[in-house]
Amino acid sequence: FSEVFKAFDKENEEYVSIKHLKPVRREKIRREILIMQDLKGGPSILPILDVVRDEETDSPNIVTKWVNTIPYREYYKGLNDYQFRSCMYKILVGLDYAHSHGIMHRDLKPQNVLVDVKTNDVYIIDWGLADFYIPDKKFNVRVSTRNYKGPELLTNNYHYDYSVDIWSFGCMLAALVFNKCPFFRAHGNVDQLCKIVDVLGSEDLLKYIHAYQLEVDPEMMDEVGTRRKRDWSEFAAAGRNDLICIELYDLLDNVLIYDHQKRFTAKECMQHPYFDKVREDVEKELKSRNQSDSPIQGLVKALEGIKRELKAKVEDGVENDHFKVASTACDTLDTVQHHLDSLRQNPTAESVQAAQAYLKVYNELFP
Repeated sequence: FSEVFKAFDKENEEYVSIKHLKPVRREKIRREILIMQDLKGGPSILPILDVVRDEETDSPNIVTKWVNTIPYREYYKGLNDYQFRSCMYKILVGLDYAHSHGIMHRDLKPQNVLVDVKTNDVYIIDWGLADFYIPDKKFNVRVSTRNYKGPELLTNNYHYDYSVDIWSFGCMLAALVFNKCPFFRAHGNVDQLCKIVDVLGSEDLLKYIHAYQLEVDPEMMDEVGTRRKRDWSEFAAAGRNDLICIELYDLLDNVLIYDHQKRFTAKECMQHPYFDKVREDVEKELKSRNQSDSPIQGLVKALEGIKRELKAKVEDGVENDHFKVASTACDTLDTVQHHLDSLRQNPTAESVQAAQAYLKVYNELFP
């Protein structure tokens, strides 16, 4: 439904991502934009910067932050246990934020989670299938990428909720730890349910179908048959031993469950012992970044205003043969650009203080 391009924002002098939305129902397009605007500023959420329209097709384009990333298989392969848990925790932080704002993502998968290779910031992207959760509302089950579909979607349970994202998170976690990506690889919805039953067994599936009085195609159930529930340790041999532990198995037991109402919430996952060794550090990191983002953004905005004024002075000086004025403005412009680059590329306490001091002096000289 869309194409994504890398572009350069000349005004702010930074790279951005532009998602060109191909013609689909206007309601769907409006919903995606509204959801991204609602989630703007949230942790582990790719921030929307603007919405622009294609002059030829009148199609909307969503402008977002550009993230320096690498293919997910390559990235996760290079993480140690601590880094991996931290990354998974940050994904849950993003899901918890979305869910607390009444929003289901409905297409969580490794490809829809970007990690900045320089800062290790995590961003959940592509909210094209997301929707606002309304209790008792019947939702479309034709959502989510097949290998990450929860059992509720495969058994036509239209009254699902945020837990559909928790299932997908569990699929991601299992896939990356056990080196089996995707973990439930299948080639159709019937085969998808069979692959899930191969791991979780058929007994609990039948209990789930009966409890919610679901109407499931008899031929599908014939394909599923009777199968035993397997232990997570059976997949350990092909997995990454450095990432496998008892706490991991317990977390998987609480997210990859047929009954969506019995799955952990994102918040409950964050409180699980599996994340004990990283929780405090990640929370401090996110809090620190949240506190520092606001003053940095304010500084950038103020320096950008000065930059525009200086560019105008340079143009005016050259046009009217005031070359000394133009030369002085150019020198000042270089200094302003230096501070902007420091704040955007790798902001530190020193670079922020330097920019604040410069801004104070500038405003005193040119009130």
